Amino acid sequence: MQATVDLAKQMLASRQSEPFQTDAARTGSVEPDGSAAETSQPPPKHKVFLGTVSELVQGQGHTLHFAAGLARRESDFRSQLARDWGSVLAKGAHIQSGLSTFPFADLMMANPVRNLLERWESGTDAPASLHYTCRLHGDF
Repeated sequence: MQATVDLAKQMLASRQSEPFQTDAARTGSVEPDGSAAETSQPPPKHKVFLGTVSELVQGQGHTLHFAAGLARRESDFRSQLARDWGSVLAKGAHIQSGLSTFPFADLMMANPVRNLLERWESGTDAPASLHYTCRLHGDF
């Protein structure tokens, strides 16, 4: 330990190394700099996402899964789907942002849910969060 201290003193005396200064010391600011997360852009606003996946299991029939919800990004919505459907189906889901035409949306999404999502997109009387799932199963 003493050898390290002696080497540091020798380096400072010979000016081979400058003392470490924080950003606040260099700029004269009394406030410490924020972390990268604190100074980065604000998180994106929630958007409406729709997702669907089809599951065909021999001997068990055909199941169509549909989901609608609010999330900041597609990966967040897939995480929501994984909690309901499992990771394999969530990874294979077809996902789209917005309420435009989407396969099976008219069949699988009830009008009250569609109305809530339309209000969210227009910014009027919108819910704080929403995650809707529906499953249609046929045994063929």
